[in-house]
Amino acid sequence: MFRTSELFFFAATIAFAQPATRTVMSGNATLNSGPFIRFKSMLSSTTGRTPSGFGEGSMSLQGNTLHRLMTDRVTSTYFGYDMTVASDGSGGFLVTFQSPTNLSELLKRVREPEKLSLLPPPKFPPPQSVRNGDTVELDLMVSPDGTQKLTDYIEIFGHQVEPPAAKTTAEPRDFTLDDGPLNFDFSLITVWKGGQQMKNWRSSTKPGSTFWIAFPGQGRYILSPTPHDGFAKSGAIRDNVILFQDYEIRFMSPIAGAGKAWNLYIRHDPAYQTNQVSMGTDRLSNLLPEPR
Repeated sequence: MFRTSELFFFAATIAFAQPATRTVMSGNATLNSGPFIRFKSMLSSTTGRTPSGFGEGSMSLQGNTLHRLMTDRVTSTYFGYDMTVASDGSGGFLVTFQSPTNLSELLKRVREPEKLSLLPPPKFPPPQSVRNGDTVELDLMVSPDGTQKLTDYIEIFGHQVEPPAAKTTAEPRDFTLDDGPLNFDFSLITVWKGGQQMKNWRSSTKPGSTFWIAFPGQGRYILSPTPHDGFAKSGAIRDNVILFQDYEIRFMSPIAGAGKAWNLYIRHDPAYQTNQVSMGTDRLSNLLPEPR
């Protein structure tokens, strides 16, 4: 069970990928007044084990206010907050947090909302100013024993930003466990085919470090930086970009280290069906087709 924790607020450079840390939700939005924000909800554990809980949430945007909701199926609870971003009159942004105003609408987007109970709201900080590119860090929840913590990281920009193309020209090699964890930052992604950006895709992240992507009429591609039975070497991971065939999937953060390149092994599942470009992460065992 989690309890609410006092929010704390500061501008800093945040490293999203940490040991025993799991992303439970991410997204981005452009406010009516122009600022662009992207956020990640991270669940961390001091026990060394992958943290559990808070695996579902929803968001909506109204004018210059972002509405957020998070659920914990382990304890059948939920909570939310509103964040408003406005000009501070000196070239920066005034960020204000307050109690949520449309939880009933956000609850309609999650499974079995009638089984969830509302948690008391966190203690909100006073409105504060930030500059372009600053990150707001909010400790939202902490377990009674202090071993697990839910934190939102919110970056605020004065204009739309996009993931860059890969820069490294290093020769790809096979990835090993000694090379560290993979980091798939779903808070902002662009998908390209033949040099043209694709629109209208969706993502689904589950605990696991195997990335997959599916296209209408083409099936699903399961991607791994390490070889497996049934996988063919066909592509590469460079910096923050996955490249295979004529596709590029660009993330905001390096996937397995900046300035590095890795071989990419792919298994194609043509039987997988989707009506929209979709992607996500999962355990490899959950992605492999059932044996016939």
